[in-house]
Amino acid sequence: MNVSSIQDALTAMGAGGAPIHTPGITSTFLSIISDPNLDSILFLAGTFAILADLYHPTLIFTVVGGAAIALALLGLGVFGAPLVSIILMLIGAVFIFLELKTHHGISAIAGVIIFIVGFLLIFSLPSSAPSPASAPSGSGTFIQAGILTYTILGLLGAGGVFGSIYLYRVRETLMNQPPAQNPKAIIGKKGRLTSDLKAGEVATANIGSEDFTVTGPTDLPKGTLIKVKDLEGLKLIVEQAEN
Repeated sequence: MNVSSIQDALTAMGAGGAPIHTPGITSTFLSIISDPNLDSILFLAGTFAILADLYHPTLIFTVVGGAAIALALLGLGVFGAPLVSIILMLIGAVFIFLELKTHHGISAIAGVIIFIVGFLLIFSLPSSAPSPASAPSGSGTFIQAGILTYTILGLLGAGGVFGSIYLYRVRETLMNQPPAQNPKAIIGKKGRLTSDLKAGEVATANIGSEDFTVTGPTDLPKGTLIKVKDLEGLKLIVEQAEN
């Protein structure tokens, strides 16, 4: 049967009056999002985006990561992914987030492995969506994992390892950074009183081009050269310094 269009094919089959429906934007979107390979990338990428944002708070990555995970779960629901697969993928995400507590990379790597196991089960377990009555027995499984799937798995695994190393390095860098300001560093510095100091009371002094609240055990007049002996809360304990 030689036909050049869908309408000609319907006419040849005696259904020339049947309406022809073309997929709309929603149908096209659901068709794209229901690809398990794409969903796995969105899910894991979204998880790591949120985790990275917790180390470098920007809120943008959290929003983008949350949207990616939501799209992945929508896609998993559209093609009826096995419930056990979704649960394992969620458990993998939980282990990845535990990296915030452990900080050694092992938790994140374990999470990626659990996630990959759940992902692989999508291709071997029956769909949670009911199969049509006319479908042959055993047809409720998804497409077989191909080269694209294993390539994605390799990328996800490598990304998980390098992501864990990156997060570990970030933590180590943050832990080794010196405090932005060490209050004790001012001890031993000299300055001058900008007001009279009465023993046991407070006055002001200019030290290192900054004004501070100071106190001391002796009376000292304004303009006296002083030296910081100690720190008491927000006050500096000073004494007269030698010229």
